Amino acid sequence: MKYFLDGGTHFGQGLRNIIRKEKIDHTWSIHSWEANPNTYKEYNGGSHWPHAKINFYNQALSTQNGEIELLVQSVKEKGRDFISATGQGSTTHPLGEFRENVHQGKFTEKLKVPSIDFVQWIEKNTTGKDYVIIKLDIEGNEYSILEKLVKSKCTKQISKMYIEWHGHFMADPEKYKERRNQIEAVLTNKGIQLEDWR
Repeated sequence: MKYFLDGGTHFGQGLRNIIRKEKIDHTWSIHSWEANPNTYKEYNGGSHWPHAKINFYNQALSTQNGEIELLVQSVKEKGRDFISATGQGSTTHPLGEFRENVHQGKFTEKLKVPSIDFVQWIEKNTTGKDYVIIKLDIEGNEYSILEKLVKSKCTKQISKMYIEWHGHFMADPEKYKERRNQIEAVLTNKGIQLEDWR
């Protein structure tokens, strides 16, 4: 079975691009997560994908199942004359880890949202015989999830990962650079193809 797992769907930009790039069609099992309920509600992704069966979830990817606090970034969006809460950078990562000028005045709402243990989901829903592509654009929480992933047994079913790293937004970018280097070294050693996602 072929799987595409899209973490941080927003309005489907990455979903659309990777489906096209990887020639993903109706034979794939596609799963898409968006934590921000404002974005999830406005996007209503299913209506945009008549050619593919995509499972859309209004959940945050995490290292545990349950609930997690989501900090919602509100921005003035192009073509609109109001402030929208569907903005580009809502995060479950601790706000204190970011540089002050990154978040100052931008995160206007705190929500409790459902979360899933992403590594556990992969373990339960895929096997070593599957072909799995993952995209992660989850505003800083990629580090903790991937650190859990590299310690798990389910890396053997992952073929390729697109990752947007957010260490340059952090107050201590060198610490995050080292975490990234360690994660990438393990994933590469396990034969997983890695691509930066922006």
